[in-house]
Amino acid sequence: LMIKFLISTIIAAVASATAMAAPSQTLTWDDVERGELPAALEEVLNACIREDILDRGNGTPCLTLTGQFQPDAPHANGDWFAMSVLNGFWTAYWNRRLNSAYRAMQVTYKAGGNSQPLLDQLRDTQRRWIAWRDAKCAFDGAYEQNTSRWAKLKPGACRAHMTAVRALELELMAKVISY
Repeated sequence: LMIKFLISTIIAAVASATAMAAPSQTLTWDDVERGELPAALEEVLNACIREDILDRGNGTPCLTLTGQFQPDAPHANGDWFAMSVLNGFWTAYWNRRLNSAYRAMQVTYKAGGNSQPLLDQLRDTQRRWIAWRDAKCAFDGAYEQNTSRWAKLKPGACRAHMTAVRALELELMAKVISY
């Protein structure tokens, strides 16, 4: 029994190290402009999320990887503009994943029959979450209005992060309810 435990621990550690390994590909400004995360980077992110879920998490520790997936060259319009563009890129990326998980939940609920109450609750919950995210992120930028222009990036960064966390929540819920 102890040997099985040690072997599974070693396998988990190797898998985790592989998931967190630096990707061989980098994000480029062309990728950002197209709104596409390169497949190699997405696989690193997804491997990390899968590993965290196996450890009974929801993948949120893996969000730090997005900070490593930075374009390989400075942006022609400067650092502030680059950060603003990246906030938009990550918000759109996680929003696509969120919408995909939301649709998967809808399909699963519809397949289960007598689904309208669940569909209504899912829709209402998501609408309330969007209102909360937007209000919270607007406040994140409002309380520092008269500071540097870098502080004005906070609402965008907040939207990207909160959308990522919610996408991971819905992805996990979609997997759970589909069993």
